[in-house]
Amino acid sequence: MNIDKDFILEPIVFSETQGFLCGSDKVVNDYQITTDRNFALQLFFEQNLPEQYAVWSDFITDISQHIFDSSKYRESKDFIKNQMRSNSSGINKDAIKKRRLYLNFKKNKEKQYVELIDFLNEIGSECVYNLELVSSQRYIFDYDNNSIIEEVFEIFKQGMMPCGYNKKINKIVVYNPIELRLLYKKYEELGIF
Repeated sequence: MNIDKDFILEPIVFSETQGFLCGSDKVVNDYQITTDRNFALQLFFEQNLPEQYAVWSDFITDISQHIFDSSKYRESKDFIKNQMRSNSSGINKDAIKKRRLYLNFKKNKEKQYVELIDFLNEIGSECVYNLELVSSQRYIFDYDNNSIIEEVFEIFKQGMMPCGYNKKINKIVVYNPIELRLLYKKYEELGIF
C-alpha cells in the first residue's frame, strides 16, 4: 500500500495550526451558522435537542459507519497515532505555555480569556476525534470529494466547527467561533503560535 502520510495526516495536523477554530468573516450559505457558543455546545454534546436537530455525535457516527466497519480501521488508527507521536516534538512546550497563561488569566481574573480556554478544552478532543475520522477515511478509502466526512474537514479549514445537523432544512449546523480570535491574538503576542 502506497501511503501519502502528509495527505492522511493533514486534518489532524491542521488542528495544531492558527487556522483551527479561528472563526471566519466569510458569509457561508451552505450551512446553518451560529455564533452562540452555548447553542453550539448543546448541539455538540447533549442528547435532548429540539426535534429538528440531530445530535452531532450520532450524526458523525452514522456518516462514519463505513470507516468503523472497515477491516483497516484499527490499522488506520494505529498508523495515525504512531505518526502523530513522532510529529509532536514542540507541542508539549506550547501546551505548558498555554497552561501557564491560563493560570495567569485566572489569577488576574481575566474572565473572557478563561471562558474561551475552558471552551476550547471542552470541545478540543471531540474536534480532533472528528478530524481523526477524516484521516482514517483517507487511509482506508483515499480521498472522496463527495464524502460528508471530507466536508467536515472543509468546515474546520474555514475556521469553524460543525456541531449539529438540522434535519428540517437538511444542513450541517456550524459554529463560527470568531470570538476565539481574541485568545489567539494573545497567544501570538506571547509566541505560543
